[in-house]
Amino acid sequence: MGVASILGTLDEVGVSTANSGTAQNVLASTPNAGHFRLFYYADESTACTTVSTGALTISVGWTDATNARASAGQTLTPGTVTTGTSSYLSNSVDFWSATASPVTVTATYTACSVGTWKYDLHAYVEEIK
Repeated sequence: MGVASILGTLDEVGVSTANSGTAQNVLASTPNAGHFRLFYYADESTACTTVSTGALTISVGWTDATNARASAGQTLTPGTVTTGTSSYLSNSVDFWSATASPVTVTATYTACSVGTWKYDLHAYVEEIK
């Protein structure tokens, strides 16, 4: 097992529709070709009044030696004031990247049926040596 070196971070708090569906750089450019890991954590910071349609789907993007890649999405379903205390998700994605490849997180927001919910998103990229 190698020693990890954190290369880039993304920290956003109190987000709703801003940047929804847009790839955001966690790392603008990998320093070399190699093995990397992205970790993300998202949590509900403001609850819905009524949930029925609310969701947040997160995926990760990078470019390996052959193609641009995207991870499968992971979805957080927000709760209400009384049920939202357990509304969070986290994941780590190991990948191999080409030199000078951006590493991104895409968070796609779906509104609640009643009320505006918000989330916090934290991510970092580390190089595995």
